[in-house]
Amino acid sequence: MAKIVRQGDSWRVEERFVDPKQKCASGGRVLVDGYLYGAHDGNLCCSAFATGKIVWEDRRPYAVRARRGAVACADGRIYYRREDGQMFLAAASPDGFVEHGQFLPPDRS
Repeated sequence: MAKIVRQGDSWRVEERFVDPKQKCASGGRVLVDGYLYGAHDGNLCCSAFATGKIVWEDRRPYAVRARRGAVACADGRIYYRREDGQMFLAAASPDGFVEHGQFLPPDRS
């Protein structure tokens, strides 16, 4: 996390915190009510935006293996599309991972 600060006519960046374990690939993360949702080390996860602390991470043996993909949020749900096309729907809640479905779209490209 970084803060952009204006100093007169110039700008500078102040580093707030860095968590090397939270790598952000092509699909990024989505911010919902102060929490970031996305992939972390191959699993879907939720982290606190203000601190970067991971709140939950789905690490069950049959967990949603996130790999790389794209994440979006609508109607209180996280939509995650992996690079292999698999779609996952989960609750956008810091209280824990709750899956609401998954499917593999036909004729995907």
